[in-house]
Amino acid sequence: MSRIQTLSAVFLRSVLAVMALGVTTVHAVGQTAARRFSIDPCSLPDLGFSGGRGWVQGSPGRYFVILTNLSAKPERELSVADGLSGHKPGETILLGIDIRSREGERPSYPVAVRVTVTGGREGSVRPAGASYRCREIAFFWNRRDGSRLEPGVEKIELTVDSPARLAGFLPDETVPRRTRPLWATTGQLRIDFGETDAARDEQHRDGEAEYAIRPEGVLAVDSASKGIPNPFLNIKAASEFFGPNLEPASFSPILEPFRAYVAVRNLKEASDAIPAVGLTRREKGDLLTSGESILLRRLGSSTIFIGSFIVLPEGYPDSATVPGRLLLSPVLSVPLGLGTIEVREAKPD
Repeated sequence: MSRIQTLSAVFLRSVLAVMALGVTTVHAVGQTAARRFSIDPCSLPDLGFSGGRGWVQGSPGRYFVILTNLSAKPERELSVADGLSGHKPGETILLGIDIRSREGERPSYPVAVRVTVTGGREGSVRPAGASYRCREIAFFWNRRDGSRLEPGVEKIELTVDSPARLAGFLPDETVPRRTRPLWATTGQLRIDFGETDAARDEQHRDGEAEYAIRPEGVLAVDSASKGIPNPFLNIKAASEFFGPNLEPASFSPILEPFRAYVAVRNLKEASDAIPAVGLTRREKGDLLTSGESILLRRLGSSTIFIGSFIVLPEGYPDSATVPGRLLLSPVLSVPLGLGTIEVREAKPD
């Protein structure tokens, strides 16, 4: 067999392997059954895994993903606890993906990334500038070129197609007695990444992050009109906790950071803010978090005061709080098992 024939045979086997792989991978949005036997643009063929183990657990904690909203003015890093907000259904958002260690260093080996849109109905993601749309994409964030590592895909585009849903209203943090809407989560953007082991035909999953997608809608002229949710309507004097979408909160088990809210009714307070402290205890009563400052703000002109904080699972790596600027908000560490969380009015000095 000539050299040209040999190369042709190798190429044919590679194409057949990719075609076989394409039957089981996630396909481009709107792709027909007939096209599933062609190379799938949503899963780059050089990821291989035709006979290997695919994605396997790697070594978490070495590196962390930093997701930046490049469409925002100014650009801003996204917090895992708050997710992606400020965009209307149908908008396409440019996002930058960076991977760093706690010292700010980039990985010294090829890294593959898998990005998935879950929930919602028609949300999609693609490499920046691509013409196709996917619910899931896989690509090389960097790749080896001889002895050097060169950038791969570092920017993606997310199209938000789920309709907006209002969760409720919260105190405005800049103007006393003004309220702002909180739009509910309608989907998630999940990012898995890790080292590629070509020798074993494996892709390690060394880390992951999931960001809530909160499409922003249009408010009715009369915000007190019928149908506007008010989760704080029946608040009593005792503090009550609410989750990211203002649903009654549950603090066990906690696997990822999220923003929680505490609300209390105070009939006597004349000011528009009440200083408070938060603490958490393990099941046996020993303190895990103590004295974290939380400011409770008046909700409009009501007698309800609301504060927010970030819930962090016990043992969650400290370095993981750096991407997304989690530490700009009060943080309460919560036991992985049974435990308690308290927020109470701060005692004056």
